[in-house]
Amino acid sequence: MLIRSATSCERWRFKLKPGFWHQCGDRSQTIALEQLKLGNGVGVILSPRDLTYANAKLRGKQYEAHGASVLVDPQFYLPTSSLGPKDGWDLSPFHLPAAKLAKLSPTAVSALSRHLAAISKACSCSGIIAPAVILEAGHPEVVDANRVLFAAAKTAGDSIGVPTYCCIPVGHSVVQSSAEIANALAAATSNTSSGWLLAWEFGAGRLPASTSAVQAFGSACVALATSGKPVLHLCAGPLAILSPAFGCKAAGVCHSQNTWKLDRSRFIKKKKGGGGGDAPPRYFSSGLWGTLVFPDEYAALTPSQRAAVHTPTPFSLGVRATPPFNRAQLPKWDTNKHLLFAIGNRVKKLTALGSARAAAVAAKKDLDSAAGLHASIAASGKVLKDETAAYQQAWSKSIELVLAAHKNDYDFLDLL
Repeated sequence: MLIRSATSCERWRFKLKPGFWHQCGDRSQTIALEQLKLGNGVGVILSPRDLTYANAKLRGKQYEAHGASVLVDPQFYLPTSSLGPKDGWDLSPFHLPAAKLAKLSPTAVSALSRHLAAISKACSCSGIIAPAVILEAGHPEVVDANRVLFAAAKTAGDSIGVPTYCCIPVGHSVVQSSAEIANALAAATSNTSSGWLLAWEFGAGRLPASTSAVQAFGSACVALATSGKPVLHLCAGPLAILSPAFGCKAAGVCHSQNTWKLDRSRFIKKKKGGGGGDAPPRYFSSGLWGTLVFPDEYAALTPSQRAAVHTPTPFSLGVRATPPFNRAQLPKWDTNKHLLFAIGNRVKKLTALGSARAAAVAAKKDLDSAAGLHASIAASGKVLKDETAAYQQAWSKSIELVLAAHKNDYDFLDLL
């Protein structure tokens, strides 16, 4: 069971900034800086998987100079995976099987603690994210390993005077069972953390389209939020519209689709070859809460439909609601910047409401409107590709179910 601690003496340590966080991924470091300069985002989560230690130290100072909080996710999710940190992080001595991590010697734990503290200071971090292995059903050694890793991180955080956050990466075998989810949360929240970073493995598909799967995630978020400590939804992607609705104070988002959920394939080397080729750009629409091919699908819409899907950002100024339309109006790389700005703007508005229930009502209204717009476009004989309308109604229904199941919890959250 989670213990509510709204009056905890550690409240002063809860320094996690509420709102939109840039979660660094493939070639996203410059994007994050560019967006911070335009006021989009309150923090950045650096990734050893995606940039060298030297670059992380440089970027951390740049982000901090623009008012952002900085965190480093050590990414021990698959500690023995074939694709580890880039040069300079020196974390390989600790990339061990969970069973060995669970039995680290006091000397090794102290060494890891000192290393995490050094990384945090060098990268201008405002806190420490404890390393964590993906939680799997029937693997108590993972729980034990994560407990040891958190203890090392907590010692590091205390030694340099910053909060320590518990990372909770929930694997697919856990999310299939409400009992396993409860056990995973109970184990994680037994730590004396200053907040929770929740990453969820939804399974196949770019975005979850199962109401029950999203409902289970939402219930977990609410349960963590009632601890009185802030929750940051890691690997949120477009699902970030639900983060404030489920009680999360913040959401971490990257443009890369393989960061839109906890995706272990990111940490496994792939064979060379393949790629997306010369695929057309996809334009993110806040009205659709999804994407459409630009210019083909966008141009095929009626004027009123285009006005409804049009989502102006500093990175889509070439996209207008009236013709002519051509591919040069939206360079492909700008679609990534546009998506982040549009999602960040919505997350900022929802977190500004200051109430999880109010955010849930607003997000449900947005998703119902998006589902209606998709239906209207389909009724006019136009079909948008890539199953971009497959999830909005399921997400809306999940909000409804979570609100009903956790009425007392939402009442409590309103008091925090």
